[in-house]
Amino acid sequence: MKHDSRKDYYDILQVSPRAHADSIDKMFRHFAQRYHPDNIETGDDEMFHLVIEAHDVLKDSALRAKYDLRRGQLNEEHAILQEDLIGKDEFESDAKAQSILLSMLYFKTRNDIAHPGMSTYEMLQLLDIPREQMGFHIWYLKGKGWISRTEDGLFAITVEGVDKIAEANHSDSPQKRIEDKSGRTIRL
Repeated sequence: MKHDSRKDYYDILQVSPRAHADSIDKMFRHFAQRYHPDNIETGDDEMFHLVIEAHDVLKDSALRAKYDLRRGQLNEEHAILQEDLIGKDEFESDAKAQSILLSMLYFKTRNDIAHPGMSTYEMLQLLDIPREQMGFHIWYLKGKGWISRTEDGLFAITVEGVDKIAEANHSDSPQKRIEDKSGRTIRL
């Protein structure tokens, strides 16, 4: 039987991960009756099938052990991700880098409309961030439609990107200015 370790079978049956088979069976019967499609008041076909799936995995000791192992790995991965994000202001840092990238591309296009693009290398030199992070920022900005590739393969700001810059600069908050690696001031 294939099972999905992303679903919390213990939560579905509202039992502890240390629950014995009789507790699992008792809660299975309770929820199976509650969610059975023939139950006019509380029937829920999707939940009914989830309850059956959870019971099938948790009642079989081999499947349960395999599920517990994978569930533990996912919980550990989740904790590591949370630890990595908390207290490091990653989102604020990313937003700032993306704003700088958009500003650089805006000024490049505004100053040389015939050659509006910049290479990843040029952007890396001006922003001074690791290549892997640059890949993330480019992916995000392209996904939002704020930048695109030119015919010669460089990156340039789009009309939507210009609108985003204009929106950011016309907001009620005071304008922020920062300097890039070369000492030029960039408005955020």
